[in-house]
Amino acid sequence: LDEKAPPSIVMDVEPFLNICMELGYMNRKNPKNPYLKGPCTAALAYIEICQYAKIPMRVPQQCVMCEINNGVYVPESTFMEYNINNESHSSDIVFLVEANECNTFSLENSIVSALEEQLYSQKFINSRYAVIAYGSQLPPFDYPRTISKDNVVFINSTNILRQYLKHSTAFSKSYDGSTSKSDMMHAISIASRLNFRTGVSKTFIIISCSRCDIKQMRFDYSSILQYMSDEGVSLHIITNAEFNVEKPRKIRNFYGFDKQFVYSNRSPEGSSELRNTLHVSNNSFGICAQLALDSEGSVFSVKQKGPIKRLATIFAKRVVQSAISKGNQTCECTGHNSGSAYMICTMKKSSNKKPTNEQNDYDFSDWDWQFEDYTVN
Repeated sequence: LDEKAPPSIVMDVEPFLNICMELGYMNRKNPKNPYLKGPCTAALAYIEICQYAKIPMRVPQQCVMCEINNGVYVPESTFMEYNINNESHSSDIVFLVEANECNTFSLENSIVSALEEQLYSQKFINSRYAVIAYGSQLPPFDYPRTISKDNVVFINSTNILRQYLKHSTAFSKSYDGSTSKSDMMHAISIASRLNFRTGVSKTFIIISCSRCDIKQMRFDYSSILQYMSDEGVSLHIITNAEFNVEKPRKIRNFYGFDKQFVYSNRSPEGSSELRNTLHVSNNSFGICAQLALDSEGSVFSVKQKGPIKRLATIFAKRVVQSAISKGNQTCECTGHNSGSAYMICTMKKSSNKKPTNEQNDYDFSDWDWQFEDYTVN
């Protein structure tokens, strides 16, 4: 025996038995849920006491049940294959909003309205929204946090979404007027822990006004990219940073770009010819621009001259385009030791599809962020 192991403790089992008997086996609030309310509540109480005694225990497998989209519950460690329905789509869309003074531009209504319109036109149903605020010097958004009401993170109402987006910049004023540190990678990591639905696409939209500086990131690029690739997350960035482009005469009212196209007032559907002329300074975006492109996303700027409504429409159309699922999902039921359960889904991509990061070996440690530019591929 390990001499450092904590001494065993003797507990009276009667209180746990009473919990089990009083609550019973059935979940009265949701009879369809096979969760054993009495036994599992007693087990969780027992585990908590053992934790105080520094005796690690795992919640019983029968107490971790995941609800899938059709209302059916499956136990922990269950794997399920999802075939995406091509006739109707749905997406869990997460807004990651930099809670900074420079990000208080009135863009929320235009983006939400355009996004709602484009989702409807592409026959998306029951799409959900969540908001994470980050990057403020003042609490609570000095740390990436989800905005919720009554512990409900994902919502269906676009009116509530507008309120969440407005609330995200309510604490944006800094203590001394200095620029806050905005760790977009950390915000993406927090978003990855949300309870997403099975069989739907995942879409992240960053609304920012700061450069994605690798020196401020606590997570490395490759880890975040691997997560987004495995789970099929598309990242889109809309920022008020300036674009530094070559041949500006050919690109008028320039809105944004992705890996293949440039989007402008003249080319709302995208121009591949102009994309080859695009050269972007890393002082504008940092490494997050490449992360967006490698996840089949896009980068747009609200600083470019042009009607804001048209920009929002083009941006929303590009977001919805990537939200259409292009593969099937393999999902596993898992859970925390508190008994809360969730599904982890990974995309099953076709074997003949070329990985987006196959030709890239990212190492940003030796970059000179003050003087060096890079071309976004």
